[in-house]
Amino acid sequence: MMLLTPSIKTYAWGRIGTKSLVAQLAAVFKPISGDTPYAELWMGSHPSGSCTLENGQTLTEYINENPDVLGKDVYSKFGPTLPFLFKVLSVETALSIQAHPDKNLASILHRRDPTNYADDNHKPEMAIAVTPFEVLCGFRSLTEIQNLIHGNSTQLCLLCSEATQNQRNNIWILCFWLQSFQNSVRLLAMLN
Repeated sequence: MMLLTPSIKTYAWGRIGTKSLVAQLAAVFKPISGDTPYAELWMGSHPSGSCTLENGQTLTEYINENPDVLGKDVYSKFGPTLPFLFKVLSVETALSIQAHPDKNLASILHRRDPTNYADDNHKPEMAIAVTPFEVLCGFRSLTEIQNLIHGNSTQLCLLCSEATQNQRNNIWILCFWLQSFQNSVRLLAMLN
């Protein structure tokens, strides 16, 4: 058995200092700051925050040197990386809405823009609240979404022309998911 040190993310939306469950867990491995927003604790081999072993080696490096640790089936399907990223979140303020691409689109986006798409994996997610947590979930009906896009196609076109590359990619992902609607298909054509 190996002791893994998680990667700690200090995003602005995280809980401050010891109020944060992430900070409390991180304190096992290193000192924490009372005025830092501790947002996420990552356990995995993600390129933006791989765990480290006691000798300082990253989990990613260890897996690359010891691919058998994953087993043949996992290695043949996912390569030299863990097929999941375990996260603990400690949220102080509302999070932005996120839309993640499927595996195929994730691969395409990573090849096109590895700076903004650090890996080629999809992001299936599951949330389990271990402290009190409020969440809004669900979507408008497809008809409402279609009407919103149809009624705002001019604004969406302006947004596309003035957006950064990362924003255009996010709009492209939104349109990908809504590709059955005429206006989103037109936007996809404009973004390519």
